[in-house]
Amino acid sequence: GSRGNDVKHLQALLVNEVSNPAHLLTGYFGTVTREAVKRLQGKYHITPALGYFGGKTREKLRGLFFAP
Repeated sequence: GSRGNDVKHLQALLVNEVSNPAHLLTGYFGTVTREAVKRLQGKYHITPALGYFGGKTREKLRGLFFAP
């Protein structure tokens, strides 16, 4: 599991996008965060939905949230 502010920002996104509990903003990427990422990937039809916040997921979300 990774740790840090980037993980905390991802967890905040998960609170808003897949109703992940706000008390889980820990900054630690463990199994709970991975399961929430899977739900996010399912919501946006990102396959395979493995729960990893890799390039495919980043690219899709960048297009959704930061489109011109």
